[in-house]
Amino acid sequence: MGPADIGLDRTVGEMSGGERVLLRLAALPLARPSVLLLDEPAGNLGLHARGRLYDAVETWTGVLVAVSHGREPLESVHRIADLRDGAVTWYGGSLPAYEEAPAVEQEAAGRMVRAASAT
Repeated sequence: MGPADIGLDRTVGEMSGGERVLLRLAALPLARPSVLLLDEPAGNLGLHARGRLYDAVETWTGVLVAVSHGREPLESVHRIADLRDGAVTWYGGSLPAYEEAPAVEQEAAGRMVRAASAT
């Protein structure tokens, strides 16, 4: 299903959440926003529509901010901001780099503690 499958005689209120997302994705090239904010973008989408969303995200050339609890939208990002306990920590790279970061940080902290204990 794509935007062409959405009848022109229907109002936005009559469309499903996934249909509304697809319609907005189709309108993006026309609107040309400088910043695209996506809040749980894949939440209402079926498999085919998710594929279209991920294609749009990967080809987006402007600034894109995505808030997601899902893993797939974060696979192709360049930076991740982790908001925890009121503080934001930035990580370079996609989801695998973000997931690896705490282990790297913990190992570095362990080396610092061992070095301080040795002196």
